[in-house]
Amino acid sequence: MKLFVLVIIITTCISRIVANTVPNNKPLVGPYEVKHTTVKVPGLYFDWDTVDVYYPVVNNNDLSSNVSIRFISFSHGAGGGLLLLPIVYKSLLTEIASWGFVIAAHESSFMGDTKIEYTQQLSVIKYARESAASGHPIFSLANFSYGVGVAGHSMGGQATLFCSEAENAKKYGINAAVMLHAWTKNENSPTPAIPFLAFTGTTDDVAAMSMTETFYNAASPTLPRGLVEKVGAPHQEPTDYEDKKEPYNPYLQQFVAAWFKIYLHVPTRTEVNWNELIFGNESNSLCNGGDYYNGSTTMKRCEVHHGGNVSNMNYGGKEEESESNLITSGTCNVQDFGAIGNNKTDDTYAIQTTIDLCHKKYPNLATVFFPGDVHGKVYRIFSSIALVSNTTLSIGANATIYSAQSPLKRGKPLTSRCGVSYWNTTAIFCGENISNSAIIGENVFTSIIDGGGWEGWWTDKNYGQGPRLYEPMWSENLILKDVSFIHSPSWTLHPQYCNNILVEHVQILNPRFTANTDGFDPDSSTNVVLRDSFIDTGDDGISIKSSNSSRNKHIQMPSRNIHIFNTTILSRNVCIGSATFGGIYDILIEDCIIGDDKGSSPWAIKYKSHRYFPGAMINHTFRRLKFGKISPNNYQQPDGGQAFIITLDYGEKKRNPPPPCPTMCPLFQNITFEDITIQGALQAGIIHGEPNDLLKGLRFHNITFVEKPTRGWHCQYVADDFIATNVSPMLKC
Repeated sequence: MKLFVLVIIITTCISRIVANTVPNNKPLVGPYEVKHTTVKVPGLYFDWDTVDVYYPVVNNNDLSSNVSIRFISFSHGAGGGLLLLPIVYKSLLTEIASWGFVIAAHESSFMGDTKIEYTQQLSVIKYARESAASGHPIFSLANFSYGVGVAGHSMGGQATLFCSEAENAKKYGINAAVMLHAWTKNENSPTPAIPFLAFTGTTDDVAAMSMTETFYNAASPTLPRGLVEKVGAPHQEPTDYEDKKEPYNPYLQQFVAAWFKIYLHVPTRTEVNWNELIFGNESNSLCNGGDYYNGSTTMKRCEVHHGGNVSNMNYGGKEEESESNLITSGTCNVQDFGAIGNNKTDDTYAIQTTIDLCHKKYPNLATVFFPGDVHGKVYRIFSSIALVSNTTLSIGANATIYSAQSPLKRGKPLTSRCGVSYWNTTAIFCGENISNSAIIGENVFTSIIDGGGWEGWWTDKNYGQGPRLYEPMWSENLILKDVSFIHSPSWTLHPQYCNNILVEHVQILNPRFTANTDGFDPDSSTNVVLRDSFIDTGDDGISIKSSNSSRNKHIQMPSRNIHIFNTTILSRNVCIGSATFGGIYDILIEDCIIGDDKGSSPWAIKYKSHRYFPGAMINHTFRRLKFGKISPNNYQQPDGGQAFIITLDYGEKKRNPPPPCPTMCPLFQNITFEDITIQGALQAGIIHGEPNDLLKGLRFHNITFVEKPTRGWHCQYVADDFIATNVSPMLKC
C-alpha cells in the first residue's frame, strides 16, 4: 500500500524537557462494547496454541462497521504470556478494541527467542486472514483490505519490530505498527519499513530508551513515524500487574488506536479527529499534553512525522509556519465548486474540479460530498470522471450522479487521464494507478450512480458498446458501499488489474433485456470481497475473469482470492470466464441466492472457458447456495434452464475449431459444489470436459432439487477422482 505522505518543512529538531500542566480531558472511550474469547491456532510454540481475542460487539444492522473494523496482532512481553496474558494486558487490549479493532494476542511464550516470538505474531495474522475469508464469526468482522496492524510490549515490541521490516510487512500485509517499551538487541534490530509509533520512558529499567532510539533513528526520513519519551514512564506502563507500583496508563490506548486508525485508513465515523490527536497542537494531542501519565505530561522528547522532513511538535507551542503545514483530511462540497444538481446543467467540470482540488488540499483523505435534498438532486455529467488516490466520493441521500453520454460518443476516449482495455471509450468512473479510493453512499436506495443506459445505448446496434460504469485499472484499496449502480450502458463494475477491493451493501440494477450489462466483473484482480448486495441485470450477474490483454499488450494476470457471500443474484448466472487467460484461483462463493422462483435466471452457475486463450481454474468452492427456478426465457437465454453448466468449449461453435488438446487446453482442477438447494430447473446440469482435457478434482455434495428437473445430468470427460455424494437426482459421470 502506498503511504500517505505530507511533507512538513521544519528543520529544527527539538529534544528537551518541557513540563505541561495536568490535562482537563479524561481518557477517550471507544464506542463499542468489547468481548473476550480464545481461539486455537495450530503450530504455535511449545504446542501452546491459545490466542486471546478481543473484539467489538457489532450491531448486525450497522452495515458500516465492516468497512471500519481492522485487525491487530499483539505480542506480549517476556513475563506476560501464557495464562497471564488476559490478566496483564486486559485493560490495554480491551480499550483499543473498543475503537473498532479485532485484536488477537498469542499466549505462547518464547523464552527470550526473538525469532520464535515474531513468527508467532505472523502466524496469528495468517490464521486470522484465512479464517476471515472462510467466514469466521469474529475474524470476518475485520476488513483486511487495508492491511493489518502489529503491536507489542517489551520483547513483544522487538517481535513487532521484526514484523515491521520490509519483507515480512509485504508478505503478510502489515501496514502499521506500535512498539511499547520495546526491548531489543540493538546490534540485530531491523529497520522498520511501515508507519510506526514507539513509546518509551525515562524510568524504564528493563528496556532502555536507547533501544527504541536505535531503530527509530535508523528509519527512513520519508517514513511516517513517531517517538514518545515520557519522563517517569516505566517499563510496565501498558500492563495491569496487580502487584506493580506503577499504574496502568489509560491514555495510552487512545494514541495507539489513533495511529492504527490513520495508517490502516479507517473512515472517520466518530467525533474524534485522529490526525489532530497524533499530529495536532491542541492540549489533547500526543506531544502537547494529551499523553498524561501518573500525574504528569512531561516529555523528554516527543516528535511525530507525517513523512518527508521533520515534523516536530513543540509541546504546547505553535509549529513553525509553513505553506506545507496543511490539514491532511477534510470534505469538499461539489456545490461549492459550481455543481448545480438540477438534472439540466452539465456538472462534469465542477465535479472533476472538486475532486482534483480537494485531493490537493487534503492529501491524506479527501471526501467529495454530493448533497441531496427532499426533492432529489441529479448531477449530470457528459464525460468520464477520473478518480484519484486517497479520495472518497460521498453521495448523500436523494442524490444521483447521472451520465448523459450518448452513443454519438461511442469509440471516443472521454478523458486522457484513464486507460482503456477492450474498448476505445473510457469508463464513466475511471481511474488508473490509484489507491485508497472509495465511493460511499448515505442510503443504498437513494444514493445513486446512473449510467444513462436509456440515452440510446440499449438498442440492438449499441448493446455492450457503451462505456462501463466503473472501471479502475492497476489500482489498489478500493471500496464501493451503500450505493445503487443502475442503467449501465455496458459492464457495471469492472475492476481490472486491481488489488484489495471491497464491494458491500450495493445494488446493481439493469433491465433484464439489455445484453452485456454484467453486474460485477472482477478481472485479473486479487483480494476481492463482494458481500451483502443485490444484483439484477441483463447479463451475467457476476463474471470472474482473467483477461488476456490490454490494448494489445499480453499480460495474463490471474484473478485470485475472491470471496463472495450474502448476495442475491437475479441475473442470468454466476460465471467463471469466459476470459480465463491468466488463470482464476482460490474462489469462495457462499450463502448466496441465485435466481427467484419466477424464473429470473436461465442458468445458475456456469463455467465458460474456451480453448483459444486457455487458462487455469483451480480451487473454487461454491457452498450453502439457494437457486430459484432455473428456466429459459426469451429476453436472456431461450435455450437455458440448466442449473449447472461446466464446459471448456465456449464460443467454439461460432469459430474455426481450435487446436486439439493438449496443445491449447484450459486446466480445470479442485472445484467443489456443496450444500446447494435448487427449487427447480429444466435440466440438472451439463458437465463436459474434453477427451484430452478431463475435469479434475470435481466434487458435488448435498445437492438437492426441490422439484425434479425435466432432464437429469449430462456428464462426460471427467477424471477418475470425481466424487458425487447425496446428489438428487443421482449424478454419475
